[in-house]
Amino acid sequence: MTPTRRENNDICNAQTAGTKADRGISPIWIHLSLILILAGLAQILAGWLKSYTLPKAFLSQPQSILIANRFYFDRLISAFINTPTAETPGPRVEYIICLLITLLSCVPVYFIARRWLGTAWALKAGCVYVAYPGLAWFVADVGPLALLVLLVPATWLLLLRWESGQRATVALCLGAGLAMMYLINFIGLLLLLMMAMGLLLHRPPMRARLISVMAMLLGYAMLVIPARGLLSTTDRAESETAMTTEFWNAIDNGDGSAIAKAARLTKTSPHPLLFLRDQARESPTRLLIWILRRAWRTLYLYSGSYWDQILFSCQLVWLVPASWGWVTAIRCPNRRWAAVLAGGLIFCCWGMVAVVEPLARNMTPLLGITLVFALAGIQDVYIRIARLRVPTPAGKPRLNVVRKRK
Repeated sequence: MTPTRRENNDICNAQTAGTKADRGISPIWIHLSLILILAGLAQILAGWLKSYTLPKAFLSQPQSILIANRFYFDRLISAFINTPTAETPGPRVEYIICLLITLLSCVPVYFIARRWLGTAWALKAGCVYVAYPGLAWFVADVGPLALLVLLVPATWLLLLRWESGQRATVALCLGAGLAMMYLINFIGLLLLLMMAMGLLLHRPPMRARLISVMAMLLGYAMLVIPARGLLSTTDRAESETAMTTEFWNAIDNGDGSAIAKAARLTKTSPHPLLFLRDQARESPTRLLIWILRRAWRTLYLYSGSYWDQILFSCQLVWLVPASWGWVTAIRCPNRRWAAVLAGGLIFCCWGMVAVVEPLARNMTPLLGITLVFALAGIQDVYIRIARLRVPTPAGKPRLNVVRKRK
């Protein structure tokens, strides 16, 4: 039977009460240590498997073209290892740094799950996250994409922290995180506009919302303006040329679609975004079908076809309960705002991957958010089943009887 609104509120309050009760007594550092130990073991197992299936798996993987500009990523690596910026770090050093950045993404995932689901579920979320094949297998492939793997769940965590207190310092950090996204991918600017609108549409007071939006824009500008000044005119032109060429190759990927054929005829004439705009004006349905097919391809497509079916099965294991977890969050008043923004974040990133490079590894930044929603859906089903089995005073199980409304 369909639960009533009162039952939905009871379930939502039960989840929130459990989270608040666990917040003060959580052994955070012990949990994070256990999660990182499990992450190391998962990487050892994945490396052992790759040594038997893929030759040179750690050093010769192609980089994701979602990272439009490697200039800032190379500067970041040089700062980590304290070398002159003119020297390019070796592939082994880059792999180690990307591995550390990717594995550190378990920290925001843990705190998000702890905030929404409680301490016990947060430990489960962190352990499943680092051992999940979609992360453990693709760590060697993500390269500069590791920054997005860390920044996407960190952005949602900052949103949840801002929601609890509307503090300007949190909004400032949120703007800085979106600026880092923008420096490596144009999606950061779109997310900045979406987050600013989300902060303005939050509950009152209006003054706190306006101050937070201004602080977020300030944090964004404080990082973007000096960083853009580091790029010379030649570097900026080379970056835009490389991004345009890779974008054209991604559109014309030989899938036999009408848009791929049109891109092959008009390649390098207009900008790829202008080409997609013209295609949308000519036939919006054809463009929508093309994007949906590429989005579906991101669930299973890997550089080698051997792992396609395994990856597809692993993706569906979490996407189905994640969809239910998002629906339950939308129906919960104290989670609706964050769930809507998380849905917008997933929609923007998934659409970007579908258009630019529809590969399963590029969905790795969204793994943390979808995993939390999946566990929220599993927890919701668990609570509903437990409520149905609560015994009555007579010792019989209570049935879910719909009450008649007067």
